[in-house]
Amino acid sequence: MSTIRRPVHIAAPTRAVWNALLSTDGIVKWLGTEGRVDPREGGRFTCKLASGDEVTGIINAWRPTAKAEILFDKRSAAPWGGTTLTFAVARDGAEAAVHVQHSGGALDDDAISAPLDASWKGWLTQLRDALE
Repeated sequence: MSTIRRPVHIAAPTRAVWNALLSTDGIVKWLGTEGRVDPREGGRFTCKLASGDEVTGIINAWRPTAKAEILFDKRSAAPWGGTTLTFAVARDGAEAAVHVQHSGGALDDDAISAPLDASWKGWLTQLRDALE
C-alpha cells in the first residue's frame, strides 16, 4: 500500500489551522468549492473539488485541534475512493505543524498517486496562504 505524506508549517495558531482544515466554512478556502463536515467520529465529510469531483467519507477519528482520520467512500467520484486521509496538527514553536498522510490500495497506482501528491502540495500551499 502506497502512502502520500505531506508536511507543512503554518504561521497560525493550531485552532485556526484546525478550523480551516476541517470545518464546513474552512475547507472551501483551500480544498474545494463546496463542503460539509459533521465534526465527530462517525460524522460525514463531503467536499466538491475544483475538478468537479465530489468526495465523501466517514470520519473515523476526531480529536479536535490534533488529529482527524477520514475514510473515503469507495464510490466517491475521485479515483482515490476507499483511501484513508489523516490530518495531524501540533504546535511547533511559533507555528502549527500539519502532517497529511493519505494511504490506501488505489494509491499503489502511480497514475493516481502522482497527481494526487501534486494536488496535496497545491492544496497545502493554498491552506498556508489562506492562513498567513
